[in-house]
Amino acid sequence: MDDLRVGYARVDTTPPLGCRMMGYAARKEGAVAVHDPLSAAALWLESGAARAVVVAHDLSSYDAEIVGELRAAIQAETGLADHEIILNTSHTHAGPSVVRVPDLPTVNLDYLRTLVERTAQVVVMARDDAAPATLRVGSAPLDIGGNRRQRQPDGTIKLGPNPTGPTLRELTLWAFDRPGRTAVGLFSVPMHGTTLGGRNLQLSAEWMGLARTFAEETLPNCRFLFAQGCGGDQNPYRTRDDFTEVEAHGQVAANALAQAWETAQSVTAAPLRTTLRICEGPVADGRLWPVPVAGLRLGEATLVGLGGEACVAYASFIRAHSPAASTLALGYTDGSVGYLPTAEILAEGGYEATANRMFRMQAVWQPEIEKRLQEAVIAVLAELTA
Repeated sequence: MDDLRVGYARVDTTPPLGCRMMGYAARKEGAVAVHDPLSAAALWLESGAARAVVVAHDLSSYDAEIVGELRAAIQAETGLADHEIILNTSHTHAGPSVVRVPDLPTVNLDYLRTLVERTAQVVVMARDDAAPATLRVGSAPLDIGGNRRQRQPDGTIKLGPNPTGPTLRELTLWAFDRPGRTAVGLFSVPMHGTTLGGRNLQLSAEWMGLARTFAEETLPNCRFLFAQGCGGDQNPYRTRDDFTEVEAHGQVAANALAQAWETAQSVTAAPLRTTLRICEGPVADGRLWPVPVAGLRLGEATLVGLGGEACVAYASFIRAHSPAASTLALGYTDGSVGYLPTAEILAEGGYEATANRMFRMQAVWQPEIEKRLQEAVIAVLAELTA
């Protein structure tokens, strides 16, 4: 018999104006306004003696150091182990920079300390909100973007719409019904938060945050948190480069979320299991670079999160090998090492294949990275289902 208890909380994490923004290297100016607030949300899960929390931040990404600080603060308040804490960023390109780069004063350290404190606070709030719950899972079609690896006449790959490239136009939902209490939904879509280009200087949770806001207006007894999927090579449609398009994408996503909510089917929510592995990814210069691979099972529902900008093919692989009734395949989880391309993408070239030269790794992957990540995913799924 399921004995699931679920808690939810959300706190404001909007940074001060003037902060450096993250997501476009050419954007040097600080934020000048707030279009919509940023937040951190926590989903607390209990089943028997097992506990876990999923934390969703309206941020572009974080590195291993920030993940360590966030985990330490959460652990000090709750006693959770590393593998019981799943951290995910929405990958909004209209949020602040929180990754510390050597010799570059890009991060407001006071804000970073506040972010860590508020993250621990929201987890405690979610824990204290825990109440009996049941689980339903669902999905709905969603078309707000697609593959961005556009092949040129000379065979090179540029950033641009690729209508025939791999994509996953679907919203996945885990719906938690709590009798007499506010219901909670965890949803995911594999899609960059880049409706706005590098000229934007207003802080925003982008289409993901507005989808949450619009859905809560439609379903006032529900609260939602968004976890970013494997959208490394997926971009939203961008024809206007303004907030009217962000809002349009957010409304379409909210409609899909409402559809998934209404059609979601009940599944068993026990047992609750978590795991965390480190995939030693092979770098072109001979080094091995650690990539976190997190797993969570809630009965017939499974979550697998990769610690980088995973391309959508990894979502397809995770879903194909998961025996669960519903599988959340996430990127941007427990930090981001940079892009996680496939061997095919590395052979083709293009931004996703080469961008890690600009990140901390300062090199590209060997093609074997795909096989190593697939092996880690299989191992995580085996641990969850054993």
